[in-house]
Amino acid sequence: WLYFKLNSDKPWMCRSANLFLEEYLNESMSVLEYGCGRSTIFFSRRSKNVYSVETDRTWFGRVKSLTENETNIELKLVPYESSDYVQQFPHESFDVIINDGKYRDLVALDALQTLKKGGCLVIDNAERYLVSGLNLPLNNYIKTNGSQVEIANWDQFESLTMAWRSTWYTDGVSATLIMQKT
Repeated sequence: WLYFKLNSDKPWMCRSANLFLEEYLNESMSVLEYGCGRSTIFFSRRSKNVYSVETDRTWFGRVKSLTENETNIELKLVPYESSDYVQQFPHESFDVIINDGKYRDLVALDALQTLKKGGCLVIDNAERYLVSGLNLPLNNYIKTNGSQVEIANWDQFESLTMAWRSTWYTDGVSATLIMQKT
């Protein structure tokens, strides 16, 4: 927690994942973010534009007030219950997709089409949804506690991304998975 206190300008992800993203991002990239927050400003300062989708009205209002001076951010509030949360963007529209909000299984499947070839999909807390081989508290949580639809969606995602380059970053409590589309 000390890292996050001392680095309030960084996303709430594993330190090593943040270090990778700081090096990887550049001002020509477009970022799609599911789940806005302090990461929204982090991405906006390192990319061409950020399209961020949020479900929580109160949190959306806080982030909107923090980002009102940022000209390359578009925030969208979508009700939690809405299937419109996972937006239908044109194929290969984004260089980076951040999956750190609701409906992560649907976002992951949508990213198969929406992410540009060579782009990165970032799934925070990925150990809950995918087999990591890491010894973390919430390993494979969805496999034992999720709905049949969620489990099937994650199984489908895993089978369709087997050839993608995948790197797990962990702080010993949770993990961030960064996958590069091939």
